[in-house]
Amino acid sequence: MLYTFAGNIAIEAGLSFLGFGLPATVKTLGGLIAEGKNNFDAWWMIVFQDCG
Repeated sequence: MLYTFAGNIAIEAGLSFLGFGLPATVKTLGGLIAEGKNNFDAWWMIVFQDCG
């Protein structure tokens, strides 16, 4: 059960990172990583971004 939950999170993050996930208005792990890759020099924008 725990591995299934973790696997689902990884699948969602991967799809969102590639642009095939939820809409851009919904904050997801993959969406945050995709936004951060444009500002790789500013790593804190990924780590400390507000998801609210």
